[in-house]
Amino acid sequence: VPGEPVRVVYPGKVVFAAPFEGYGPTAVVQHAGRAFTLYAGLESLGVRRGDLLSLSSELGRAGASLYFEIRVDNRPEDPRHWAR
Repeated sequence: VPGEPVRVVYPGKVVFAAPFEGYGPTAVVQHAGRAFTLYAGLESLGVRRGDLLSLSSELGRAGASLYFEIRVDNRPEDPRHWAR
């Protein structure tokens, strides 16, 4: 839902937080085990590069079309395998 908070799915460190061409405001979070999560299509960002995030920390606000991706060793992963 546009304007709703977008929260990180796993604790980590923000390695990118800026507009990304074609995706709008985007955040990339690095996690343990060579895993990254990517959140794009945000309406606004509430984090900066270098921020340390705990579970469920707010990254920003959802835009009209939110994009989420999990990558391990630079390969996309099925998010269903990460769901608890």
